[in-house]
Amino acid sequence: MKLGLKRAHYLLMLAGISLNAPVAFAENGNATAAETQKSTTLSSASDAAAAAATAASAAALAAESAANAANAAVEAINAVLPPSQRKSITKKSIASPAQSELKSTDTSVVITPVKPAGDLNLLPDVGEVKLANGLETKFGVPSERSLVGLVGTYEIAVSSDMRGAYARGVAGIQEENVDQVSPIGQLNMAEAVKASLGFSRDVLVASARVGQAKAQTGQAKAFLLPSLLLQAKGGREISSPGVQIDGVTGKPESRNSHGRSDTSLTLKQPLLDLPGYYDYKRRQVVEQSRQEGQRSSEGETYLSTINAYLALASSRISADMTADYEAQIQELFRYVEKRAGAGAASNSDKERVRARSLSAHSSRIEQEAAHAAAGVDFVRQVNLAPSNIRLPDLEEVGLSIVPNSLDKAMELALEANPEIAQLKAEMLAAELDKTAAKSRYLPRVDLELSDTNSVHAGGSNDSQRDQRLMVVMNWSLFNGGGDLKYNEEKAARYEELKYRVDDQRRRVLQSLSAQYATLEATRLRIDEGYRELASITSAAQAMSKRMLSGNQSLLDMLDVYDRFYQARLRLVNLHTQEIAAVAQIARLLQGPPKTADAASATSPVELGVN
Repeated sequence: MKLGLKRAHYLLMLAGISLNAPVAFAENGNATAAETQKSTTLSSASDAAAAAATAASAAALAAESAANAANAAVEAINAVLPPSQRKSITKKSIASPAQSELKSTDTSVVITPVKPAGDLNLLPDVGEVKLANGLETKFGVPSERSLVGLVGTYEIAVSSDMRGAYARGVAGIQEENVDQVSPIGQLNMAEAVKASLGFSRDVLVASARVGQAKAQTGQAKAFLLPSLLLQAKGGREISSPGVQIDGVTGKPESRNSHGRSDTSLTLKQPLLDLPGYYDYKRRQVVEQSRQEGQRSSEGETYLSTINAYLALASSRISADMTADYEAQIQELFRYVEKRAGAGAASNSDKERVRARSLSAHSSRIEQEAAHAAAGVDFVRQVNLAPSNIRLPDLEEVGLSIVPNSLDKAMELALEANPEIAQLKAEMLAAELDKTAAKSRYLPRVDLELSDTNSVHAGGSNDSQRDQRLMVVMNWSLFNGGGDLKYNEEKAARYEELKYRVDDQRRRVLQSLSAQYATLEATRLRIDEGYRELASITSAAQAMSKRMLSGNQSLLDMLDVYDRFYQARLRLVNLHTQEIAAVAQIARLLQGPPKTADAASATSPVELGVN
């Protein structure tokens, strides 16, 4: 009977703790107080209460008191659980604490549970972990090794320019033809790249430079075509001697002032103009170089858009994973807090969980800030503000054009890389320019057809008309050594570009080697990451079962939560790094991949996520 009364006291204390009401009791100086069995879930309290009620049924008064206390404890537990997880009062029993776990206490003990800090419940529950009635954690390894498989959906909601500050800033630009930021519901990577290539200021600048080069080519060509020149002059002329006859002396006037007008129409066709011809050929090559420069700008825009898209997606995924992790730690903190209030856990354990919860919340804030910055950067590049984006895959960034062999990739890059092609075109233009400089030592020969009409030439009252068909040669025999220095300048320019081409080739080969090494290492790390995730999942499931029996430390489970979160976060970063490496290789090979090569032809079916 004495043992039954002690059990009843223990159950009353447990019920008071669960209902957040302080309970005090006192016995003689040698009396002992019950210490709750170390457990990690609130459901263990329910099981202990039911077991104690069964054990105390031998004593009628003790059994009745224990049953009432057990019901109160279970009701308190059910108050904090959703309906689907509430425990039945009649099917469970409360286990009495082991005698070895009992220790002496003061004659009067008042236990008051400490409520969690208010700033720990800022975010809504995400349903990732439910600790209040048994450990039901969604630990698992996705069957598909991709961002889509890891997240469980093809599309995610993002915050691009969430506050609209960037859009308002663009709208405040007081100039004509300013493209405003356009909100859009959904966006995939192929659409983002297409929009970015059409909006990018770098691409538009490169396109304008191509237009300039074409106009300059037309100018150089015009210098080789026939030209027609009309010249008209009129004014006073003084002739000495004049053609007029002096009426007094009968001789021509020694000086005559009169009006004169000349009109000349000249048609000129260059016959030999080597500097002009080579300049025209050089302009054509420069135009080709500008086109390669535009392709290079498109490649840079393509790559920067891919990186911005990946940053937007990965930062959102990371923020969501951090929110899940924070919710898990908050649930764990609330449970440890109740156990600490009951004396089953130390205050240091509670504070360690609180510190981890605050750290998770800080990481969440950091991830949200990174996502906001990534959203503004994406809007700046694409000029679209999507609310949802489709998760990228490798096919969308040009996996189909990436060779399996590094040697094959190097061969293709040396032929089609836009930076190499641009420098090679500039080098060819410099070679033509060098040849044109040498041609300045040669004469220029033109064919001229002219028709000149002069009125009052020399003071005559009659007009004079001259029609000529002539071959005109212009030859600069000496120009102070300027032509020689001009040749030296063009030769030095050619040497410069030759070395730049060689350097660019080596840079491309080095970048390809690095990207292929990164891609290979990333894929190996992804394999290891999923093995790690599988191991952590297996360990977490085993630890969850041990926690139900009270044989697992809460802090060990806290460590499992952290490792599971870190493993998933690493996989997100690795998948992002893999996609970025493939995009970088495709960009090195040929600039921006064609839409048909870079994007999938069909849209995948939405995943069914349970």
